Amino acid sequence: MKPNLLIATYIEKKYIDLIKAKFPNIEIIYRIDLIDKPRYQSDHDGYPNHYDSFAQKDWLNFIERADIIFGFDKNLDPNLDLHAKKVKWIQATSSGIGEYLRKNQYLIKMPNTKFTSAKGVHAKPLAEFCIMVILMWSKKYFQTELLKSKKIWQRFSTNDISNQIVGIVGVGAIGSEIAKYCKYFNMNVFGIKNKKVSNETTIYIDKFFDKTDLLEMAKLVDYLILVAPQTSETNEIVNSKIFDVMKTSSYIINIGRGSLINENHLIRAIENDDISGAALDVFAKEPLPPDSKLWTLENLILFPHSASTTYDENERIVNLFCKNIELFLNNKPLINQFNKESLY
Repeated sequence: MKPNLLIATYIEKKYIDLIKAKFPNIEIIYRIDLIDKPRYQSDHDGYPNHYDSFAQKDWLNFIERADIIFGFDKNLDPNLDLHAKKVKWIQATSSGIGEYLRKNQYLIKMPNTKFTSAKGVHAKPLAEFCIMVILMWSKKYFQTELLKSKKIWQRFSTNDISNQIVGIVGVGAIGSEIAKYCKYFNMNVFGIKNKKVSNETTIYIDKFFDKTDLLEMAKLVDYLILVAPQTSETNEIVNSKIFDVMKTSSYIINIGRGSLINENHLIRAIENDDISGAALDVFAKEPLPPDSKLWTLENLILFPHSASTTYDENERIVNLFCKNIELFLNNKPLINQFNKESLY
């Protein structure tokens, strides 16, 4: 009997065709009329699709039949377990799924279901984002924009980024890619890791610090880049204690999770010139509330959790998914299977 694969998030038809061609012995269910409409290319949350009761009944029937689900139907949260009783594996389209699984208690309510993330898929765009920010800040892009707006011709000097020090908190797939990109610019790269990293990664890291030595690393760096996952151990690991020891010229980039930074402490540090500024792609609360003071800080680059989303994201996710389908069908360990102990 063919296993049933339900596609629960929007992907282009060419990727459906690719999966069908690779795995003819899988029954693929893709009802685009029942899936949330994407707001932009590679969006996996989308506008809720308000279908009628008959369509709702069809959709729940598909959920109940599914052995594999690609993407989470968040419209069913926190009750996915009540409908997906047969599902053996769910492939997520995002890297950080720990907080989502914990909040909905799916690890407890769905103990026989495997969950895999898209960890590593976003490594290149996030590395590019970090380099963009470093260059914009070191080359005083915002100063040029200000001068342009006032029609002032005024020459100035800027920093070289070669030999400056980058500290990466969380040297996994994404952190390793950032380190590699930084090395292209001859930067010195420090890193904090939670587990053993590959030999290839160590080529790009000049010095490793233990996760208990964040304070020591923060004293030395020009750019502190946060990539760590959201866990109880990483909650607000960057706070006033860290800002107090950092160079006043240093800069923070957060592409991990908003919970990694105490945002009130960050605002105070920027306002008091304890650090030079920050670039944030993630926030403690999303969407960022209109009354947040972060909107008004001049020395802050604010991205609406979009640094990782590119036009080619779906291709990378589907390629990962196909590798995992092959492993799943052969009863082999899946790539990026969520670890219930480490919570990432």
